[in-house]
Amino acid sequence: MNWRALSIVVVLIGLVGASVACGAEGDAPGKLRVGVYDSRAVALAYGRSGEFEARISTLKADRAAAGAAGDSVRVKELGAEGSWLQERMHMQVFGNLPVDDILEGRGELIAEVARSTGVEVIVPSVAWSGEAVEIVDVTEGFAKQFGADEQTLEMVRQMKTVDPVRLPFDFGDE
Repeated sequence: MNWRALSIVVVLIGLVGASVACGAEGDAPGKLRVGVYDSRAVALAYGRSGEFEARISTLKADRAAAGAAGDSVRVKELGAEGSWLQERMHMQVFGNLPVDDILEGRGELIAEVARSTGVEVIVPSVAWSGEAVEIVDVTEGFAKQFGADEQTLEMVRQMKTVDPVRLPFDFGDE
């Protein structure tokens, strides 16, 4: 088990324990609402966002400028960056590569998804939960935060019916 998975388990155990303790003290018992998301759909929504389109446009413009300046080393670097970005997005949208890089530094976006869906914690997935936990799919909440249009939202919904492609190599996250 990697450290990220272990920390998620520890947080969930602590939250469930706090929820159970509050119920034991006479408060109205309630289920802990845990948000889960399909990382493929998060990557898809981000990949179709204006933010990502701007990132690609900047990368292309920088490459064109480097080419115009005769900087073949920079052209090669930017070409490799673009190729890796495309490959990574494909692995995230079609496979099971985590979207940590997309969500990094987006605490307020994640908090807004939690507020709008009424969950106390958001994790990529839950392997098991007891009766005191309610699992809530917050995938569309993420898609909407990235500005998903109706076509993208429909694609997100359809992704739930398709298993991810198993990636043929280990990223060291298992």
